[in-house]
Amino acid sequence: MSQELIMDAIGYLDTDILAEHLRQKERLRNKLKNKKTINIWRWSAVAAGIVAVIMGAMLLIHNQSTPSVGNESVLESGFKQSFHGEESPINYCAYRSKTNKFDIKHVTLDFYYGGYYDIDYELQNTTSYPTFDIYFKDDQGNKYLVKHVEENFVSEKYSCDFVYDDDRNICEIKYNHSETLTIPAELFTKESGKIWFSIEGKNILAPETNYSKSLVITGICIFYKKVENGQIVLSSQEFD
Repeated sequence: MSQELIMDAIGYLDTDILAEHLRQKERLRNKLKNKKTINIWRWSAVAAGIVAVIMGAMLLIHNQSTPSVGNESVLESGFKQSFHGEESPINYCAYRSKTNKFDIKHVTLDFYYGGYYDIDYELQNTTSYPTFDIYFKDDQGNKYLVKHVEENFVSEKYSCDFVYDDDRNICEIKYNHSETLTIPAELFTKESGKIWFSIEGKNILAPETNYSKSLVITGICIFYKKVENGQIVLSSQEFD
């Protein structure tokens, strides 16, 4: 059919029919457009759901491999000290735990202790502790023997080293020895108080009349507070 005949045929079309045809065409175009939009949002929602499932699975795996301690915090004392020119002791101790909240029957910490001295000189001239005892004490004078040790405290095993800052102040203490000890539940006698970790031993090189040299006492304080359900919270500082 020639172009002239086509144009003549169009000219004979009813204008209402032509208008309705154009409206249907526009509705079809809008319907297709809306369908594409719905499909895009539908697939976006599916993708978001998949991401949420993956993140949830990763979080679950993390929680299973790294147990949560809630509001609990790391407990640590005795490793960082600065005496700023003051006379420092020769015996030290410290404690550390990944949590500060315990069941009262299982208050278990890692304890570190040792001396800083010239071992050979001390053993020949000043101090020698061939045996020593480890204690826990409360602030009411009650004393609990943890164990008796048949080793000389003045030794490489029970020694420690200092880390100095630029002004030659002691900023950190490193210990050769540590052990895990449980504080007895019977020492938590009050709603709040303090427990002392101490080591005592006879200095066989000191005269019996010189009390200051007849015992070695390495002490460090732990503050406690009883909370709900038989739980104990510990701190290196006194509670408010």
